Formats: sequence, structure tokens, C-alpha cells
Amino acid sequence: MHKSPLIISGIGRSGTSAVISSMSKHKSVVEPLRVGEAPIFNQFIEFLIQYEDKSPNRDYHVKNYQLDKSGRDEAFSNLLSQLQYGFDVNAAPETEKFWIAKTSLGPAAYLKACEIFKELRIIYVMRNGIEVINSAMSFDGFKNLSFEQLCNRWVANIEDCQYVFTAGNCAVVKHDELVSDPSRVYSDVFDKLGMEHDDAPAKFISKKLFNSSFDNTADVQSTAIVFENRLACWSDWSQEMQATFIKKCDHLMREHEFTRPYDDELMKLQHKSKGENVIPAPSVKFDIADQLKELSRPCMSPNQLNYYANISPNHSYLYMENPKVASTSTLRVLQQFENRPRAEQMSDAHSRDDSPLPRLSSIPAKEQVHILTSPDIFRFTFVRNPYSRLLSAYLSKIEKPLRPKSEILAIIKGVDITEINDLCEHVDFATFVDVVCSQSSINMNVHWKNQIDQTLFGKIDYSIIGKFENLLGDMQFVCNEIFSGASYSMSQSENKTNSNSKILQYYTPDIADKVYQKFYDDFHAFDYAQELLGDLAA
Repeated sequence: MHKSPLIISGIGRSGTSAVISSMSKHKSVVEPLRVGEAPIFNQFIEFLIQYEDKSPNRDYHVKNYQLDKSGRDEAFSNLLSQLQYGFDVNAAPETEKFWIAKTSLGPAAYLKACEIFKELRIIYVMRNGIEVINSAMSFDGFKNLSFEQLCNRWVANIEDCQYVFTAGNCAVVKHDELVSDPSRVYSDVFDKLGMEHDDAPAKFISKKLFNSSFDNTADVQSTAIVFENRLACWSDWSQEMQATFIKKCDHLMREHEFTRPYDDELMKLQHKSKGENVIPAPSVKFDIADQLKELSRPCMSPNQLNYYANISPNHSYLYMENPKVASTSTLRVLQQFENRPRAEQMSDAHSRDDSPLPRLSSIPAKEQVHILTSPDIFRFTFVRNPYSRLLSAYLSKIEKPLRPKSEILAIIKGVDITEINDLCEHVDFATFVDVVCSQSSINMNVHWKNQIDQTLFGKIDYSIIGKFENLLGDMQFVCNEIFSGASYSMSQSENKTNSNSKILQYYTPDIADKVYQKFYDDFHAFDYAQELLGDLAA
């Protein structure tokens, strides 16, 4: 039986050794004679990218292969696995489906590896940046690097591996969670990767946790105590090091909800940079982070809340983006008011890194809670007739060969999303509706996700929930409130589908009934009629 690679990925000093050692004990994995790095895997993939894809002589190179593509792929797998193991892994029992290796793949290498290894699986290990950098400072392989270089290294690894957070064949493990509850973490990993459940990895890691935090192996109870103190090193760093870490790493610390022992210090550094006298503030309690999690669950992840909540500390408002409800046009208006020169340089209104409207994570946790809950803040969103919104999502995301279509095709075919290569395959509206109706809201693509969940209806106290059907009037009300009545121009989005005028072309009574039942809460929360054309704008 042909085996597939299971890649353990993550930056050095993050706990990848613990994960590969324990996952080597899984009953579906061929256990190696020794575990360790697999740099040749990454280098070989990079070579193939150059040889097969980027070389000006690529056609000549491929023509000279003596095997067809499937044969080449199998040969590559055999070569890499034998170099890693020292023996033929395909001779192992059929129940052992994977061979294991430790390396990190950039986005291009990941796509190439998926092309070659159809059943590729990746476990990406993340660890608090403070712990990783502090450990690397005294490790032979990294102690020659400057503190700033160590910060850049941690950031670069996470940014290069963004695909792991959305890809169906990747599972993300946070090191502190693995220490505190290995059984739960590995259970989630097995579910995500479609692997058999096996207690062996969790039992192994409970007894032998190999990690830079420990001189010797230790059991989970003692390691958990040690980890409570792992962030104490923050106070040992110089103020310059602290400032460098915050500048370089804090955005990812916030985004991935790592414990940040420096909220108070961050405020001090900001004041000191302005030459102000600082009165020490009380320590920030980490239950603020719990408040933010509680606000978003179970409707969306904290990372999604961070992305879709657009804030303006200058104008004291929060706009919760609701895709397929003129969100592109609305963002452009708000971005123009916030910083016109910067907004005019943006090619994509949804680029959060370029937007003059900051993320929630860009401000201290206390201010995040203030933005989300204080009566002093103007909070607004827009909603749309569920019939029209769902059709608009279909016309813009499914009729066209775009990534969201792969999610629908994967469900139709009963395969992993990584196996969908042809986005030109037709999906009719009735089939699309059937697939959507089979999904829970939390698993839906945001373009057709239930609006009560996307807007956190009932959890966020909105000043106004505007309607797409009265967009210009409601947007003017918003501008009157936050921009003192300033006039605005709302351009037409390139994503406009004119779905209102096409309702009767796509909806049958049966389809309409399915949509009404599925989005019943949206219809009632936002006062939309059950009749198909009841609330649509002319």
C-alpha cells in the first residue's frame, strides 16, 4: 500500500519535537527508527517547483520523465520516505497509512506538496512568541541571532504558514493547550485530519514531553505548573527588547489569542514615548479575553470577530461587516472618511492590512471591550432579505470559478476541499441551496452564513441595523451620526449581482420554502416577510 506523508510543522522551539515523537506512536503511522528534521523534504519540493513549474525549460524537463504523473508522484514519495526512514515504508502493514516527517512548508511548497501527495496531512504547532524567542536566545542554533531577528523569525513562520488555518488537510495545535489537555487536542486533530482516534500519542506526551522548557522529560501535571511561569521571562527582558517584541509580534499575539503579560506595560511604553509621566496602572486581568471569547462564541471565532469588526477610535464607531450586504461599498465610504489618501491607494476594500480602519486587536483589551459594549460608541451593521442575499452569494461566488465554490463542490462530492481542482464544474442553484441547508451556521462560508450569527445579533447592542433595501437612507443616517452629516458618495461594487431582479428566475416555491426554514431566525430577527418578493427593493 502506498503511504502518504504526515508533516509536523512549526518554528523551532515551538514543541514540534514533542508532537512528532508522540504522533510516531499513532497506529496509522509507520514508526521511524529515529525522529528528527527532514530538510531534504522541503528542499526537494522547492527543487520540483523550479524544475517543473518555473524553469524556462520546464516542458523539456517534464517530457524527459520516463513515468506518467502518478508514477512520478509515487516515485518521489518512495524516495523521500526512504531517505527519512532508511527503509521501505510501503512494506509496513496496510493499517499504517502515513510516514512522518518534521519540516515547515511555505505557501508555494504546500501547494506543490498537495499536488504530489494527494493524502498529505499537516499538523502545525504554535507557541507563544515570548516563550519561543526566550528559548531561542540560549539555544545553539539561534543564539547568534539578534533579538529583533528572533522576533522577525517567529512572525515570518506564522505569516508564511497562513494556509494552515483554512486548509482541510491541516490541523493547528497550540503548545500550551497540548500541555494542559493532550487528549482533547489530539482528538480534535484526528477529527480534522480524518485519522483514526488513538490514545497512544496523548499517553506518550503525558509521560515524555520533549520541550525546550524542560531539562528532562516530565509528566503533564508538573509541566503545567512550569508553563504557568514561562512568561515570567518578560520581566527579565530590557525595555528595549519589550518594545521591539510589541512592535514586531503583538499583532499576531493578539490575533492568535496568546497570553500577553504586557497590556499594562504596553500602555506605559506608549505614554513614555510621548514623554508623559506614568502612574503605574493595576495589572490587566485576563478575564477580559474571556469576555471577548464569550461574545463571539458560538457564532464565530475570535479571529473572525477581529477581521469583520471595523473600528474607528477617531470617530468612536464600530461597523460589523456583513458580506453580500453592500459591505465593499460601505467599507470604501468609511475608509475615505478615515484616511482618504490611504483609502485611495487600496485596490481591495477588504484588505485589513491596508485599511485605515484598525482591527480590534490593534487596541488594548480593555478598549476592545469598550468598543463592543459602551453606550458611548456608535455601532452599526447592515442586513438583507435572506432570499436575495443567498442568491447574490450564488451569483458572485458559485456561478464563477472562485474559491468558495470549492467548499460546495467538496461537500457534493464527499471529498476534502484540497481534492477539488476543477472550479468550472456547474452547480445549479437548487443544489447549492440543498448544500447550504445541510450546513450549520458556524461551518458556512461567510457569504451565506446566517446573518444573526455574522452580526452577533443580540450580543452587540447596535445603534442601528440598516437594511440593504434602504441602503442610501440608512447610510446617510450613519454619516449624520458619526461624520456630522457629511455628504458621501457610495460607488457601485464590482461584486454587484442585481440578484433582486433575478429572484423569480432562480427560486421555485420548494427552494423558497427550504431557504425560509433554514434562515427562519434571520427572517424574524430582521423583520423580513416570508413572501418571496415581499421586502425586495424595486
